[in-house]
Amino acid sequence: MENIRRRFSNLWETPHKQPPREAYQFYQELIQPDNIVGVIGPFNNFIDKPALMQACHCVSGGNGSVFVIDPQWGPQKEPIDESSEKQKKHFSEVAGLGDFSSNHLRQIQIAKSNGIKLTLPQWLGPDSAAQKIELPNDSLDVIVDHSVSVFLSGGRLNRDPIECMSTMNSCYREYNRVLKPGGILILQTDRSEYRLKNNPFIRSLLDVFLENNGFDIEEFRVTDAFRIPVSTDVYDNWEQREFPKPFDSDKFSAYSMFKRMVNIDGAYYLVLDKPWSQGPDMLICTKANES
Repeated sequence: MENIRRRFSNLWETPHKQPPREAYQFYQELIQPDNIVGVIGPFNNFIDKPALMQACHCVSGGNGSVFVIDPQWGPQKEPIDESSEKQKKHFSEVAGLGDFSSNHLRQIQIAKSNGIKLTLPQWLGPDSAAQKIELPNDSLDVIVDHSVSVFLSGGRLNRDPIECMSTMNSCYREYNRVLKPGGILILQTDRSEYRLKNNPFIRSLLDVFLENNGFDIEEFRVTDAFRIPVSTDVYDNWEQREFPKPFDSDKFSAYSMFKRMVNIDGAYYLVLDKPWSQGPDMLICTKANES
């Protein structure tokens, strides 16, 4: 815990000190190029859930890899879009496609093919979920959970508290199992949206289940914004600068990326600051080293 506090002394925020910092700064500091990263349940596209793309950029300079893990599994879960066979036929170059929505992975491939530094993620398949990750013990350096586990537990929907507790506990127990000793869970949520601030009992559940499953917690307040560097050459040579007519989904994705490129202090970035589900409360949870 002391190492985390020292590493983020410049980012530490209290009501009487500096304002919240941007979420991407923590991702850049915590996810190293050689890390093995698991990202839980990204949404349908990079705009709504940018944490996956940020993680793919963080490992792009080394030998790291990124696994995509579906939030849920089971007979009640239906394919989000096309059948597996259609996806494989159309997106054969993207690693690990199946019943998981392929749109998000395709967009990352488009960004990479246009020169943005990214590592292509690998989908773990329909048999993996936040509560049952198909990876060996102690195999991940970092897990990214951007507004997923608390949502799954029903904290926002006032579900049965017993079911809520069971879901949260099983998620964090599984996260601990697959993380290496000293590994980090980047957990973002919105305590106010999920009534975790106003209800001391529900608020304590989040912290208690994390601590009971072997995590030390440091909490920060952040602006839920993500920033992917774009070189000047990539920006200058970006082909899709206009809305595609006739409409083409790949060209529209490239156009959407260009519209979100911003020059900040002389450098270009793909700026993603309005995700579908906000996570201003960032919990950096470190798995205790085995004694």
